[in-house]
Amino acid sequence: MTTTAEPQAGEIVAELQANGMDKAARRIAYLLSLDGDDPDEAPVDRWSLRALADLLAAEPRLAQARIGVGLDGRMHAEWVVAPDGLLVMEFPADGLIHFSGAFDPPDAVSEHPPVSGTLSATETLATVQPLIAQIERL
Repeated sequence: MTTTAEPQAGEIVAELQANGMDKAARRIAYLLSLDGDDPDEAPVDRWSLRALADLLAAEPRLAQARIGVGLDGRMHAEWVVAPDGLLVMEFPADGLIHFSGAFDPPDAVSEHPPVSGTLSATETLATVQPLIAQIERL
């Protein structure tokens, strides 16, 4: 459903809780509580938050993300990929996702090349599926 009304943060947190994503919901609620603490930082972008929550709902294996917010208010998340990799995503308000992921540290030789790009949520999930399958449960 397409809407022009700004997403409501409380509703997004409640949706995450209702879907069993309590850790993500608690972290986001905490980040929202910090809005306004630093006048040099933008408040959490509600469209970015909506995009993150939609991605988590679409792929529950990503629910254990380390979630943060940048100085510009954009949400970002990262996941440890076994054995020594990382998957990172940033959620601009335009609905696209910036992502980068690798199975191994930068100096390692890997049979799985790193991936990165800016795609829609569906395309991002398709591209990073091999990484998602290897996400460590934190």
